[in-house]
Amino acid sequence: MHTFKQKMRTVWLRECLHKCHEAAYTAALEIINVVKKPPTKAELRAQLDQQMANFIAQGGEIEQVCQGETGLQGREKPLHTPIFNQPSAQRTPVDDVVAALDQRRQSPKNSSARVKPSLQSRPRKKVIYDDFGEPLRKIWVEDKA
Repeated sequence: MHTFKQKMRTVWLRECLHKCHEAAYTAALEIINVVKKPPTKAELRAQLDQQMANFIAQGGEIEQVCQGETGLQGREKPLHTPIFNQPSAQRTPVDDVVAALDQRRQSPKNSSARVKPSLQSRPRKKVIYDDFGEPLRKIWVEDKA
């Protein structure tokens, strides 16, 4: 399957290289054929159908396999996964650590927490608005925490 652009390029090469040597013409066509797009799903499906038809035409048979059957002969147990071949390790109990963290989270905040003195008495800007929500002026207010 060639795109329109590839077809036009091929026609142009034929016209340009008509008077040139035959080897140069074939080399140019090989360069064009090297830059191919990967096959689409439809092309792959058609190719697979063709291969199956050839297999059946040569006397091959397609065997139906029930879902869940294994291809391994004589296997009653699944394969042993090498990742889980060691026994489980002992875990370190951390119940007391979790309990201490939960207790610290639930306890009320320490009221004697120290606040920076510069933030306690620092003045801040306050905007005064009129009845319609428009700002009238800004004033400085000192809040006591």
